[in-house]
Amino acid sequence: MPPTPSVLIVAVSYNSDRAAQRLVDSLVKADLDGIALTVVVVDNTERPDSRELFTGLERAPVPVVCVKSPSNAGYLGAVRLGLGEYARRVGRVASWTLVSNVDVRFGDPGFFQRLALASRPEDVGVIAPSIWSDTYKRDRNPHLLRRPSPLAMRFYASLYSHFYVANLYIVGAWLASRVWHAARGVLDAAGRPETRSPVLREARDIYAANGSCFALSAAFFQRGGNFDYPCFLFGEEIFVAETARGLGLRVVYDPTLRVYHDDHVSTGLLRSRQVVSYMRASSVFLARRYFPLRS
Repeated sequence: MPPTPSVLIVAVSYNSDRAAQRLVDSLVKADLDGIALTVVVVDNTERPDSRELFTGLERAPVPVVCVKSPSNAGYLGAVRLGLGEYARRVGRVASWTLVSNVDVRFGDPGFFQRLALASRPEDVGVIAPSIWSDTYKRDRNPHLLRRPSPLAMRFYASLYSHFYVANLYIVGAWLASRVWHAARGVLDAAGRPETRSPVLREARDIYAANGSCFALSAAFFQRGGNFDYPCFLFGEEIFVAETARGLGLRVVYDPTLRVYHDDHVSTGLLRSRQVVSYMRASSVFLARRYFPLRS
């Protein structure tokens, strides 16, 4: 008798207790017939303990493992902690591992059936689901359709070396995105893009999945994939894409898998000097590691 397909969700929380609870609560209506689901929530929040959050999460109707990071480990650093705890408890790789921020909800009851029980080619290593943004009224995937050029990667590394230039670029890119989406659709009453244009409706190969939520096959880990990413934040999408590429695995966008992203713009567009330094460090690392200039 074949083993029961297993799905692991590793969700990272930072000052997002309510969002973490909403994510776990959204699993109540999920169709898990024939699927073993485990949720690992890693609290990256810098506080003495997380007992209040963990007590609420552990009341969920699905198995929830709570992990307190001793300090803010960054996104993929926290994911490593969650994977390590799951490995210690279960001792095997899940059929599918979902890596996610906690500001994602699983509102489609059939999501896990389509993820875990669908027949997929063995060389699919990463799946980018449809991530519907409640703020921008559009799908956040595909993140990147094509691989960036070495020159493009060096452009970003240079751009983020200058604090004011980086912030001007970020604001300009945000404004350009609003104009582009407004041209394709309309703006809602709050002035946000409400896209009515067609979206990709069929699965297709892409370069990179959005980091808010992506799924990794067991083959990703069995072939040596890991999250040994030396950068604190930013560039995770390209790191995962390049890891899959190096392992001979495909990244596939699948719009039949939909999650809902409760993103907010209240944090503002302008970045602090610390955040810009993180952006520069990740851009420099990725450019040097994966995008060498040919002589």
